[in-house]
This record gives sequence, C-alpha cells and structure tokens, in this order.
Amino acid sequence: MSSFDDLFRQEASDRSIANASEQPFDKEAWAQKKQELRQWTYDKIDAATTAIAQNGEQFQQYFDVQSRFDRYSVSNALLILAQRPEATRIADFDTWKEQGVYIRRKETGFYILEPGEEYEREDGTKGISYNPKKMFDIAQTTANQKREQPQPLNDRTRIKALMDRSPVPIAMSDTLPSDVQALYQPDTRSIVIRRGMDAGDIFRSLAQELAHAELERGDNRYSRSAYAFHAYCASYM
Repeated sequence: MSSFDDLFRQEASDRSIANASEQPFDKEAWAQKKQELRQWTYDKIDAATTAIAQNGEQFQQYFDVQSRFDRYSVSNALLILAQRPEATRIADFDTWKEQGVYIRRKETGFYILEPGEEYEREDGTKGISYNPKKMFDIAQTTANQKREQPQPLNDRTRIKALMDRSPVPIAMSDTLPSDVQALYQPDTRSIVIRRGMDAGDIFRSLAQELAHAELERGDNRYSRSAYAFHAYCASYM
C-alpha cells in the first residue's frame, strides 16, 4: 500500500466535515433542544427541593452551598447543590477564558438559570424567561489558586443566607402585635420582623414571610420553586 494513501483518506474525511458544517441551521430543532434543557433544569430544582425536604443532611448541605453563593438565587443554589455541591467559585467558559484560565480536558459543565427576555403572559402581565447557562467550577480549570478554607456555618450565617436573596427590603420593628413575629406587607412590598428574637424564631418567621413575598412576584415556575423552598424552611425550624 502506498505511503500516501492516508492523505486521500484525510481528504475524504475533510470533505465530510465540510459538508456537515454546510448544513442549514435548524432553528426549530435548536429551540426544541433549548426548551428540553430548560425543562431539565426545572425538574432538577423540583427534585432538589424534595430531597432537602426529606433529608436533614441535604438541607444542611444546601445552606453550605447558599453561604458560598450568597448572590445567587434560591433556584440556582439548588441547581448547584444537585449538580456540583462542592463548587466554590463558578463561571462560564468565556469568563474563565477572559481571566486567562481554561477548562481542563474531559471536564463536564453544569447548568444554572439566567434571566432572558421579558414576555407578556396571556393575562397581560409581564414575565421573564430563564435560560440554562453552562458553568464550570474553579476546580475544573487550570487556575492554580489556593482555596480558602470554608468557615464553619453558624446561626448568623444561615440567617444571612436567607436574607441575601430576599426580593423585598427587611427591617426590624418594635411595634408588631405580640402574636406576630414577622410580617410581609404587600402594600409597601417589605417585610418587618420583631426585634430581639432568637435565631430559631427569626429563621422560621422570616422564611414564612419570604415565601409570601416570593409567591406575589409572579406565577412563573421559577418563583414557585423559591416559594416552595421558603415554605419548607418555615416548617423545618
């Protein structure tokens, strides 16, 4: 066999690749795949919410995740918990690349949800679509950084994790009725909470009022998952 035969095989292979790349873009197939991935993330959120409702260790692990990603939504913290609970710092491929950091070979990304375009519902109200976004943890990259040792969680950290994702302002009050520990006020879209309570009462009452605030934000599934989580928090403590 001629030693040049491999050149012809390579040429044929190159033509096949070129022909494949010239195939027209199938917008409907792309949209369908995107919708399936979005549904997959919603299912992950629901499954994670159910898991922590049934398992105290999972519930504690959620707070470990939320304390590290306090700027992320409840739903995204649940997605991180379900896919990569040990993550400490995450970004998408392009963001890591901009920092001169690259994803290591054979590493698999995981998904969170980011806000997309605003749309109008059938009842005339406005909603926001959420799109899956592939992320990678710093441990999956070439970054050579010494990780900080995680601080042990305490009651203050757990309450702060709950407060940081509040959709409304929270203020202390000395004027609430004696039988009310916290109250969501829809007219001012704010929560007031009694001054001087212990950690358990703060957590339980605040989680309940956050559930009310989340539910009023809208009827999309993203908000309902957050509502279900906060409602569970209120019943857990």
